[in-house]
Amino acid sequence: MAQKISIIIPFLNEEGNLAKLYKEIAHVLKNITYELVLIDDGSSDQSYQEITHATRSAKNVIILRNKRRLGKGYALAKGIRVAHGDVIVFMDADLQDNPADLPAFIRKIEEGYDLVNGWRAVRHDGADKTWPSKIANTLLWQGLLRTSLHDMNCGFKAFQRHVLDEFTFYGDNYRFIPYMAEQLGFKVTEVKVQHRSRHSGKSKYGALRMFYGVIDTLTQFFIMRYSQKPFHFFGALGAVIFTCGALIATYLTYEWYVYGEALQRRPLLLFAMLLIIIGVQFFLTGITSELNVYLSHKNEQKKHKL
Repeated sequence: MAQKISIIIPFLNEEGNLAKLYKEIAHVLKNITYELVLIDDGSSDQSYQEITHATRSAKNVIILRNKRRLGKGYALAKGIRVAHGDVIVFMDADLQDNPADLPAFIRKIEEGYDLVNGWRAVRHDGADKTWPSKIANTLLWQGLLRTSLHDMNCGFKAFQRHVLDEFTFYGDNYRFIPYMAEQLGFKVTEVKVQHRSRHSGKSKYGALRMFYGVIDTLTQFFIMRYSQKPFHFFGALGAVIFTCGALIATYLTYEWYVYGEALQRRPLLLFAMLLIIIGVQFFLTGITSELNVYLSHKNEQKKHKL
């Protein structure tokens, strides 16, 4: 393969997995030019010492270290900044991603795909991980986001480096790279991967992460749908709320005018006024957001002219 591959693997307390993972990758890719970028995200065990020792004679390995835990997204972005490859591969360090699947990803990239996402068709995890993932896939990713991918949360993926030019890393939004690539018109596909049971260590998955995943999904939906036209969201929402308030106020005015109903003691009047105020605020927020988008594009055009 003419293109150089950079495999980026963040890790946190994966002592007992890293040396074996490195050996498997080296064996699978022994005839391919690649580099391995490993990022220690503040491990408190001997992970860093283990992988440093295992790769001491390797010329194609870069090991970075965060002083404290900063998150997988931060670690991936840090790895990308130092990677030299034309093709970027993300893998997890827990040995559940099988390096034997790497050639399948590479073949798809060679076929002209911009991004290849892993699909854990058969998962070797407990029900506490598989059922929330199935629900998220069905309701959020395929239902709300309308993605054609079966397993967007799979950490095993490969993509052409130019895909990253359209992507801004922050927080945990790295998991939505396949979705955003689809939305931006890149050529996206998926390959079934051999998901394995965890070899050593503990999973970093928890109920709180699932909750944050729902929030992140809604955020990405809003960004892709309305970031270039925020008034369509805020204006429409404001109009609905304002209209509800105006209708209630009209009804109360009719009662006052026709039946002489006293309004000062009607809580419904305060509710109507509140809806009208909130509707106006949403409307103004939409206008302000549109101005921000316009000024942002105007500044970008000025930079290109310079």
